Amino acid sequence: MPEGSIASAPGDGASTEPMPKWVPRAIGLAMLAVLMIGVIGWLFERISSVLVMVLVSLFLSFAIEPTVNRMSRKGMSRGAATGIVFGGLLVFLVLFGFAMSKLLIDQTQTIVDNAPGYLSDFRIWVKESFNWDVSVEQLQDQLTNGEGPYGSLATGIAGNAVSVGANALGVVFQGFTILMFTFFLVADGPKVRRTICARLSPVRQQRVLSTWEIAIDKTGGYIASRAVLGLISALCASAVFTALGVESAAAIGLIFAVVAQLIPVIGTFVGGALAVVVALANRPVLALWVLVYILVYQQVESYLIAPRVTSRTMSLHPAIALGSVIAGAGILGVVGTVLALPAAAVIQALISTYTQTYDVIDSEMTHADDGEPAFDSANHPSRRHTD
Repeated sequence: MPEGSIASAPGDGASTEPMPKWVPRAIGLAMLAVLMIGVIGWLFERISSVLVMVLVSLFLSFAIEPTVNRMSRKGMSRGAATGIVFGGLLVFLVLFGFAMSKLLIDQTQTIVDNAPGYLSDFRIWVKESFNWDVSVEQLQDQLTNGEGPYGSLATGIAGNAVSVGANALGVVFQGFTILMFTFFLVADGPKVRRTICARLSPVRQQRVLSTWEIAIDKTGGYIASRAVLGLISALCASAVFTALGVESAAAIGLIFAVVAQLIPVIGTFVGGALAVVVALANRPVLALWVLVYILVYQQVESYLIAPRVTSRTMSLHPAIALGSVIAGAGILGVVGTVLALPAAAVIQALISTYTQTYDVIDSEMTHADDGEPAFDSANHPSRRHTD
């Protein structure tokens, strides 16, 4: 009987062919591939937090480097220029944290001071709406009794204080790590790019450097435009809220501006909701005027201020911006929400630079509302081609 063949049963009338030599090898390679995928997945899970911090640092370096480059061209060392920029960023973060803390403390004190009035109004409303007689003393006892539901909730919150403190410490450590990565990426930017390009061919070096330059220009320009819009928004909101008599007007204006610029389209209303709630807690009539201001400012910024501020930088269509934020939040949570807009700006710039565009034929389907063509390739930043 030939070696490697399998004998057939008596009366079978057929013989089995020997197994091809490539089958065991294919099975071994498949098992090795599955093992490698498992190992890579295990490693990615272990270092995913580090990769996210590096990604955040990279985008922060894109945003900061244009300012550092301008300062270094005037004769300042990159290390000193990076330190100055980081100092300004730290001051902003301290001011924002102070505004958040002050707002929280002030509104908590306001709620505590007005609690008896709120309870009395609640009792009257329940009496008129449902004909129920609710005792204010009983409500106060439920709020202050340590064995009641609210006391149990407070006890549970206090019991979790240790875990909350540990999480806060972890966030501080991650923030410090991100800042360190960002500092070295900016201060040693030319050295980092030279190290990467040393392993690539000249053609690939040119592509890497061009892409890096586009990322820096567009991210820096986009962040700068959002910063200008945020400053205008914060000043206007603080002035209006102060004139209306809203408590903690400056803090609310700063928070309103930051949220409005981080979240496109709906950020103005998300940040404005906080101002409305604060105004409602102080004097309900203020909430109406605050809402009117938010609606008016949103229109003024969208049609008058933003087009002028973003005319020299990369602007994003509202639908693209909103979709990017939703996608970023789904992928990386809060970090993805922050990175979504600069990432979308960079991707849009790369597509505009490395893809071809053509003159659009004259058609009613491509005309805007004012009768002008919706797209003009003569003003498009990418390479233009005509047939």
